[in-house]
Amino acid sequence: MRLIVQGRTFAFLLPTNQLERALEVISEIPDPLATELSDDERMGEVDYKDLPVPTAAGIYGDLVDRKKLPGPSVGYGSISFQTHAPISRSEAAYAIEVLFAWNGVAFERVGEKEFRLIPAPEPGQSSPVQTNR
Repeated sequence: MRLIVQGRTFAFLLPTNQLERALEVISEIPDPLATELSDDERMGEVDYKDLPVPTAAGIYGDLVDRKKLPGPSVGYGSISFQTHAPISRSEAAYAIEVLFAWNGVAFERVGEKEFRLIPAPEPGQSSPVQTNR
């Protein structure tokens, strides 16, 4: 296992065999550096354990104020993440984007208020990930 620290907010504990892919994914998704946060942006601590992909996608949609559209099947696994300090809504959305990307799933914006899950491109290819930040 290897601990990767990103910015002042995130630390990821990864199996060594996933390290190269994880570092490439992290480099392609912008890191939200929250400074002064409005009350609407504050979220608090997070403790998501074994969230099914559809549930995690729904939470992501709530965080970025977008509705999930049907799309290609991207798997039915689960994700987990936990914080030990308060984070913002943008940081929580970022964490979900990274966890999904590590598992080969990207978020694609559709219009102004919707998104769909799609297979993520291989590292080095152009990314369809379009964040709401």
